[in-house]
Amino acid sequence: MEEISVCGEGSPFLKTDRIGHIGLTRFFDIEPIERRSRPVNWHVDRHSHASLAQIFMLTAGKAEIELAGTTCLYEAPLLLWIPAGIAHALVYQPGSRGHVVTLGHGHVATLHQRAPQTRPLTSQAKALKTDLSDLDRIVSLTRLMPKMTAELDAVTKDACAQMILAAMTHLVSRKAKAVLTRRDENLVSAFRNAVETRFASRDTLESYLDRLKTSERILRRACLCVTGQTPKDIIQKRLATEARRLLLFTNLGAAQISERLGFSDPAYFSRWFRGQEGVTITVFREERRSEQ
Repeated sequence: MEEISVCGEGSPFLKTDRIGHIGLTRFFDIEPIERRSRPVNWHVDRHSHASLAQIFMLTAGKAEIELAGTTCLYEAPLLLWIPAGIAHALVYQPGSRGHVVTLGHGHVATLHQRAPQTRPLTSQAKALKTDLSDLDRIVSLTRLMPKMTAELDAVTKDACAQMILAAMTHLVSRKAKAVLTRRDENLVSAFRNAVETRFASRDTLESYLDRLKTSERILRRACLCVTGQTPKDIIQKRLATEARRLLLFTNLGAAQISERLGFSDPAYFSRWFRGQEGVTITVFREERRSEQ
């Protein structure tokens, strides 16, 4: 098994990206965000692609993203759609994870021919806070498709490209149709209040659902609609905020903080914190205190 078209420094879309380039019409590449961004200090300079569209899927971390002259800071989970010709720049938080899917203009044209209703959904750049789990599974599976003969390999890549584009436009369409209601806002507010009082108890999501007398589907939809985060994301981020506060403003050791936040194993707490922040507890404490 091998990954689909993971390109190196000689990648054609970095050198000869222009409309009409025969090698770019059906170009298809999937690459982990960290593979290309880490060697350049997580900073992708401002650029554009004449004939290539890109899907950025940020599944962990943060990124400061410039789109057509406007810069915003985004947190995962984030879906970023960049049509051909749109200037963009990205500065990732070290340790961020996800995938970048690069597609030749032929793939996008095929989508528009087969499903004309997708044209307005893909005509402009979009940055959406949304659940990426389904799209991420498709992309992860596609990266491991077996190599076939040239003819069949082209057919497979075309099919995978259309499947990814279809899943992406479905998310864009669903997000566009989402209607924020007062009930959603009230439910998310009640959930946040419950998390604020119970996060250190490490209550399960089911216990929050029982307390709020709602279902996981309803709470998940409301949280995504109001905050762009899942309920589990909200719980984890509140824990991370408290962990940072205790590390910066107290002299408690990692084991003591671990116990205070409801972790039964200090070693697991250390691994969890590194996954949240991208650095170890020791490095985080030293860097932040040196800035004060």
